[in-house]
Amino acid sequence: MRAAQGLLDVCKRVQKLAAVTGALMVAAWLPSTALAQALPTLSCSTPNRINTGTDAAGTLVGYNQADPYWQYTPVGSDEANTLVAKSAADWHPATVVVPSGAPWIWQTYPNANWIAVNSNREGYSRTYYRYRFNLDPAVAPADFGLGVHFHVDDLVLAVFVNGVKQDGAVIGGGWTTSDPHYTIPGEFSLSSGWQAGTNEIVVLVQNFSGATWTTPTPIGGLLVRGVSACGGGQITKQFAPNAVQPGGTSNLMVTVTNRTDPQVAVSDVRFTDVLPAPLVLDGAPLSNTCGGTITGASGDGTLALAGGTLPAGTGGTPGTCAVTVPVRWPASASAQCTGAAITNTITPGRAAAGGQFSTAAGQVSAPASASLACTLPMASLQVTVSVAAGSVDLSGERVPFTATCQNPSQSYSGSVVLGAGNTASTALAVPAGSSNCTLAIGALPTAPPGFQWAAAGPAYAQPNPAAVAAGATVPGGIALALLAAPVAVPVGGGPAFWLTLTLLLGLGVWALRRWR
Repeated sequence: MRAAQGLLDVCKRVQKLAAVTGALMVAAWLPSTALAQALPTLSCSTPNRINTGTDAAGTLVGYNQADPYWQYTPVGSDEANTLVAKSAADWHPATVVVPSGAPWIWQTYPNANWIAVNSNREGYSRTYYRYRFNLDPAVAPADFGLGVHFHVDDLVLAVFVNGVKQDGAVIGGGWTTSDPHYTIPGEFSLSSGWQAGTNEIVVLVQNFSGATWTTPTPIGGLLVRGVSACGGGQITKQFAPNAVQPGGTSNLMVTVTNRTDPQVAVSDVRFTDVLPAPLVLDGAPLSNTCGGTITGASGDGTLALAGGTLPAGTGGTPGTCAVTVPVRWPASASAQCTGAAITNTITPGRAAAGGQFSTAAGQVSAPASASLACTLPMASLQVTVSVAAGSVDLSGERVPFTATCQNPSQSYSGSVVLGAGNTASTALAVPAGSSNCTLAIGALPTAPPGFQWAAAGPAYAQPNPAAVAAGATVPGGIALALLAAPVAVPVGGGPAFWLTLTLLLGLGVWALRRWR
């Protein structure tokens, strides 16, 4: 379309000039005042109240009259490339205009009319169009969504909800390059940013054909029709069970609930669920009451439904449909099994706008999330600390230790208080998948008077818990020793002299006796 934009601009300028010259019309500016009419109230069942060129009852307003709710204001040249919402401006009522004739064909909707800056169907180089409404108090802001179908002369550049630009919201718009030229329909889906009370939508429109920041030219305008983007279906999901071991499976159930009012069957139910790593599908769906086409084979990481049908409710009970599939935490991913839960989310919205759940009647904007945890089988590591110290009583003394388990590497800190028999024990939960556990003593209590610790206690390697079933007890312990402190022998002349003298005298006496 842009490749032929120069030629299109020339055609439009000729047509627009003819429209102005032939009718000899001067721009009829409307008063620069805010609308006195009360703001409309929108809910999931009344999206058509946003339609351009209609009143509160949805009745079309006559041509060349003020739109009751839509307003406009030009974009200043200093804002040319900012693409930000106009938060404070002199807003004017937009004018309901007659669709332009050949050679341009303005497409229309049966329940909406075009609006422009004035009855000459003019627009500035860039024009903001604003629509304000009150959200129905019965509708939670998180559950509200508004879809908009539009035609525009020439392009929609951005859409804002309560001052926040909606990225990726604009799809299509502009003109065809065929002859005769006609406006291409576009649409955007607004599913977030809503608030209780008053809300504001601002649409930024660009007009080519010589318009400036301060002087509008024909032809420019906007045509809007609202459709519900909520109330069609609401998606939820859950895992059962919500925890597995490596190699284990859980059933993932994705449920869609009918939120239409009054309830009618809803077609074209679609969702895409991207499983978080390392989860994969573990076979065909166990059940599917939504119909349509399921994609996703065993070992895949994505489950998708297309073309499903959501039934209407009966007896006041909402209609539902569900898809249940087995998912597996691969045994090869045991290293990622840490006990923490992983969560995956389905984000409502059309796929073309980056969403993962939609229906032909719209959808509630609340995302669907579910969490699955992975836990390793646990064994009990029984730690025993004993002290061999004769009659020394260490009851009440605390002996700290650490237990480090490998594969996965986990550390457990603990301490035991020795009893009257100088022994104590405690238990720690250890993943049975550990290859070994090593115990090590920390700082020992002060040795009793007259005793000293023989050693700090060597590290004690546990037997391999990998083959131990969950709930089993793996024995282990640390043995310590208290030895009596050696008596110090004085070193000096006294004791050594007398010992030597005694020995000499004794030998002499023995020798004399021998010779006699």
